[in-house]
Amino acid sequence: SEAESARSIVARYTQTWKYKVMASAKDTIVQTHSRIKMSLIVLLIFGTIGFFILDVVLFNNLAIKNVFLISTSGSLRSKVVAIAYLFRSKMVEAHHNDHEKMHHIAVQIREIADDIRLEHAHDYQQAYGATLDYFQTPHSPTQAVYGSEWVEEELSYWAAVNLFARWASAASTISMSDLNDPDFTLERMPETKKYIASMYQNVWRHVLPQIED
Repeated sequence: SEAESARSIVARYTQTWKYKVMASAKDTIVQTHSRIKMSLIVLLIFGTIGFFILDVVLFNNLAIKNVFLISTSGSLRSKVVAIAYLFRSKMVEAHHNDHEKMHHIAVQIREIADDIRLEHAHDYQQAYGATLDYFQTPHSPTQAVYGSEWVEEELSYWAAVNLFARWASAASTISMSDLNDPDFTLERMPETKKYIASMYQNVWRHVLPQIED
């Protein structure tokens, strides 16, 4: 029929240009979609690289080392405190004239002092960046007996802990008579007693605060 012929003509005509309707907009949408997919792929790649860096470099190298240093500083602190209390026990045993217990305590003190030196050296070797700077920088004045007077020194954290360990090891050999002697006059004190005086002058004020920082 004539009506069907007209519809056929319109249909054929429509088929020839329907793909051009909003063709530019369609191309823009397709391009935008492609860009979005590429951006997501790039983000995924960079995200994977970033996660790898954070996991391997920051966590495995930095975080684990920081946790290690925190744990070792706690161990170092307990050993320093142990030495302070062992010297107190040595004084008590000297008061009771117990040579055997004094000797046993002296051995303990030297063993712990050696452990402090080894642990401190190991921590120093593991240190880097700000932690290494902390080891090499003075933070609190150290007061020690030299001759017949107190001398104040600016020692690095590294040197202060090693000096404390040296004092403890040297003072462990103090005799019973020197421990029982109530005379603390600097001019008449033996070297071992001066080491004990220097140790107690610094352990609570200067050594432990640096370890805890």
